[in-house]
Amino acid sequence: MAIFLISAAQAERTRWALWLPVLLGTGAGLYFALPFEPPLWGGVAVVAAGLTTAVLAFRHPWPLALAAALLIGFGVAKLREASVATPRFGTQKRLRRCRTPCSKDLSNAGGGRCS
Repeated sequence: MAIFLISAAQAERTRWALWLPVLLGTGAGLYFALPFEPPLWGGVAVVAAGLTTAVLAFRHPWPLALAAALLIGFGVAKLREASVATPRFGTQKRLRRCRTPCSKDLSNAGGGRCS
């Protein structure tokens, strides 16, 4: 299997630049496919590793550049998620609303009715 992937990658060598956006998106997709939420420092570390790999790509341009794109895509997705900081489902208390204004808190299931 590995030999097939290497030979397929070598056949696509002239089009490796076209794979960079695909791998950026794949890195972001891998982040969203995780069953857990990585910490913020993990996203920063992955971006740093991706940038380091991009700098090293000047010696061996395309294989490392493709790996750098994958790492940067993953890390940027985490950093974007942290910058938006949207609430997660089930963490906020939901309030029911009624048509008439009142001061009762109707958040509990057995709460009173607005009159």
